[in-house]
Amino acid sequence: MSVGGKGPAWRLYYIDTHHGPYSSEDGPPEHAPPFGVGLIVQDNPDSGREVVMRHDFYYWVPTDGAWWGSDLAGLVDQFAHHPLDRTALKVGRNTSDARWRELVERAIKDPDFAPLSKPPDKAIKKPSAGRGQWSGHGDKLT
Repeated sequence: MSVGGKGPAWRLYYIDTHHGPYSSEDGPPEHAPPFGVGLIVQDNPDSGREVVMRHDFYYWVPTDGAWWGSDLAGLVDQFAHHPLDRTALKVGRNTSDARWRELVERAIKDPDFAPLSKPPDKAIKKPSAGRGQWSGHGDKLT
């Protein structure tokens, strides 16, 4: 959906280079490789694109048409309260600073998604106290 109504609606970037990026154009969320997700870039009407990162787990919410990230406690909570509306569970992975910066840079500059209409630190969905809330800490490219 992204640029001009064409292109993927989301793309998963993996830490390991043997997993290329996987997007909505490659198949449904459930078919994406399950392990080693570094971050996810997806359409966002407020910021052009949204980067979901720094989570232990990522899951697809069909009713939102979006990916969300969580730690283990949040994952248990989400699946306990919404067992039929959370699909395509993926597992995150840590990496080196150099690889991390490479992935973030690729996600922010991915030409298949609309340009950012907010600064990168405002368009990054980070871990926070509650689902959908923004954290005001870190993750700026320097």
